[in-house]
Parts: sequence; structure tokens; C-alpha cells
Amino acid sequence: MVKLTLMYRAKEDGQFFNEDHYHKVHVAEALKFVGKYGCKKLVLGRVIEDIPERAGAKPPFYRMTELYFDTLEDARRCVFSPEMLALNPDGRNYHNTKGESFFNEIEEYSFDESGRFVEATGEWADYFNSRRAYFRGE
Repeated sequence: MVKLTLMYRAKEDGQFFNEDHYHKVHVAEALKFVGKYGCKKLVLGRVIEDIPERAGAKPPFYRMTELYFDTLEDARRCVFSPEMLALNPDGRNYHNTKGESFFNEIEEYSFDESGRFVEATGEWADYFNSRRAYFRGE
């Protein structure tokens, strides 16, 4: 699985991020087409706190957008689709912060209700799944 991550830097003096426009226009428009390019899930996140080790520090990012795809090819088709290329300039209508974006290869590890390891997916899945009993403390 591949994830496209877009990260918006924390707002500095004079910068803005318009949540209404972001949700009601930008995200709403993306929902119309990302699925046809293989997007399996779209997740929006707003940073609410930095990690304790940096107590008092301002988090470096304000918001994140994550789109999940089965393959890198699907993710690229979406990013370079006519619809996405037409939507990209709308970014200036809801923010003037610096953005970062990149593709990630995903490894997932799942756990049961008692917190014990169940399954891994991704490049290292065979290694972790073949040692499931060890990780479950059996």
C-alpha cells in the first residue's frame, strides 16, 4: 500500500489556513474524483499537540492530508490527473503556508482487543507474521 502525504507547516505571523474553504470547497471537490484513480481512503488530520519531549514547542505542522492507494502507479495517476492538476491552484484560496508532499510505502501492524499483535502487511510482513507467537508472548 502507498500513501500520499501532504503536510501543511504551522502558521506563522501573516499566514492563514481557512478551514471552511479547505473542507467545503477543496476537500469536497477532491472527493468527486480521487476514488476513480484508486484512492482507497482519504484521512484529514489537524495537529493538536506536539510530543511531550518538546513541551512548549510549537508543532512544526498544522494539518496533514493522507490518501491511500494500492500502488504507487495509482497514486501517481491521481496526483497527475487532469482533475488534481486543475484543483491544485485552489490551495492559495485556503492557505499561504508552506506545504510538503511525498509518497510513502506503508507497513501496517494490527492488534486484537487485548493489545496482542495479530498481523503485519508490507515489505516486512513475512518476517513478523512468521514470528507471531513470539510477538504475542506465547
